[in-house]
Amino acid sequence: MKYALYTKSQLGKNLMGAIQSKGVENAVTFCNVQAIPITDSLSTEFNARIKRVSNKPRNSNNRANKVELAHVATFKTQLMNKEEMKPIVEEEGGRVNFYFPITTNAMCLQCHETLEQELKLSTYDKIKALYPEDEAIGYDENQIRGIWSIEFDK
Repeated sequence: MKYALYTKSQLGKNLMGAIQSKGVENAVTFCNVQAIPITDSLSTEFNARIKRVSNKPRNSNNRANKVELAHVATFKTQLMNKEEMKPIVEEEGGRVNFYFPITTNAMCLQCHETLEQELKLSTYDKIKALYPEDEAIGYDENQIRGIWSIEFDK
């Protein structure tokens, strides 16, 4: 959980700074260039593989695999049923796989909501220019947008 929460805080802090200094549209470029390197640097720091994956990714490199898709579905069901969402931890062959939901908040919706609600057309045009295969829109607040998928040695 420490790895997920720390990575989330670092991405959030940097994204908020980009939004405040250059606006939402230009923050899309920040995400395109910096999100994976920030995550990768924290993977190195923690000696773990840290990924954010989704059934509707913005970047096709973040598409959930079969196991991750099943966990996305589990978290969506738990949220719908108003159940507590606890991390899923699986151990196999000396490795630990950790999964935890990524839920949308107001900041997320500036780039992930339905077009022309919070998501402005100019921002969406920038998203499509950088991510032509984007699927990561149409969300409301407090929905499962994906999961943290973290693997490390036991």
